[in-house]
Amino acid sequence: MIRWKHFRAEIDTLARAWLDAGASAFALCEDDQLLMSLPRTLPAENPGLTATASTLPALKALVWGGVAPGQAAHLQADAHLLAALFTQDREVDSVTAALVEHQDQLLTLYDLQHTLRPHLKLEAALSAIADAARQMLQVGAAAILFNDGKTLHRFHTAAYEYSAVLESVALQTLERGTHEQYAATFCLPMQIRGELRAVLLWQGRIFNSPDIKLMTAVAEQAAAHLETVVFYRETLERERADREMELARQVQSYLLPRRAPTVRGLDIFASSIPALSVGGDYYDFLQSACGNQLFVVGDVSGKGVPAAMIMSMLRSALRSAVDALKLSSPSALIEHLSNTLYDDFTEIGVFATLFIARVDPDCPEITIANAGHSPVLYHAPGASAQLLEADGLPVGALPSNFCEDHTLPFVPGCSLVIATDGFSETFAPSGEIFGYDRLLHLTEKTAAVSAQDSAAAFFGAVRYFRDQRPQDDDQTLMIIKRMSAE
Repeated sequence: MIRWKHFRAEIDTLARAWLDAGASAFALCEDDQLLMSLPRTLPAENPGLTATASTLPALKALVWGGVAPGQAAHLQADAHLLAALFTQDREVDSVTAALVEHQDQLLTLYDLQHTLRPHLKLEAALSAIADAARQMLQVGAAAILFNDGKTLHRFHTAAYEYSAVLESVALQTLERGTHEQYAATFCLPMQIRGELRAVLLWQGRIFNSPDIKLMTAVAEQAAAHLETVVFYRETLERERADREMELARQVQSYLLPRRAPTVRGLDIFASSIPALSVGGDYYDFLQSACGNQLFVVGDVSGKGVPAAMIMSMLRSALRSAVDALKLSSPSALIEHLSNTLYDDFTEIGVFATLFIARVDPDCPEITIANAGHSPVLYHAPGASAQLLEADGLPVGALPSNFCEDHTLPFVPGCSLVIATDGFSETFAPSGEIFGYDRLLHLTEKTAAVSAQDSAAAFFGAVRYFRDQRPQDDDQTLMIIKRMSAE
């Protein structure tokens, strides 16, 4: 029987985290027998997510309502964490029973386990271990050094006498993996997950063989608890990072247009698929003060959250230039952004390629400006598709930009495809690159279908090309087509 009530506070915290994330209910079962639930009355329908742990198959965690399928990994991690806690509880009792003939040591380990059990936060656990170690050996002071891979944590009881020499001995103990006796201090190394990461120190007398046996038992129990603490800490950090990444993804999806505008005579489609949860690709639809439609696609250097933050800066500066400064010329907008963002981009070492097109629904032309962006593909009826090269540098390269406005015919049957390099630089498992030629061919092949169908063909082609290889870069695509007058 799982003694879940020993961990009621931790389980309640975990359950409430799921409810805060949008779930309607959380429950734990052992062999289909309900252990706990929050709230007490569960929904009538089947749970949306279920997870078990391979180390404790009888344990089952269930979540109802308001959660996405992608959160199944979070529930699986929670189930493993709880299984580790319950399994440790059982293992401690088994060890205790096996040592019943050593009554003093039995009571010592049992007391130590129950002393440490409530402490799952690292700082509290280390402090409790140092205090318990002192009491178990009935000495004047004790300390523990723990290396979490980034920081060497030090906790000691009040009467501990610190010295640089003593710390050097402790670090040597950690490096060598053997115990050391220095004057009235005994140092014992501890393995956490198979690595020497901690040292327990007792201070106050010369220690004999029975003392060392008891110290070893205390250190092993403390190490087992620290393994659980480390796993608990890593799980919380991973879940917090996942929640923060999901929030960033939601914010970025809000910043990108939810749908293409309706513009007379135009068929428009745009979509973006980041390589990570969020990315640095950017697209937007803006209307100038004179009523023309502006189309924007950009690509910030890098990936993930940093690139997404730079993307939001670029978006804000561009919208401000259109709304407040009433700029409508693509090249004038790029010049303004280059001047405005140069210092900030230089400070953090980033740049952004940017393509802007302007269309007047009553004019059979399209005006474009290109600051280092590629690929951009143009197709006119009866002609081959062509790659439009940039004549300006990316935003952030210089405080000024020298790209110019260029005007192209945009009559019925013409199409403009603006992609990011996540398309042209997609790699097959063999190492072959997708390249521009395939994009040109797709532009011609899909000239007669809708913008949305064209986009589906582009995304499908690169997905098929890379096969099982993961997506290396963000992929953003905007397609603008001039329709025939009905």
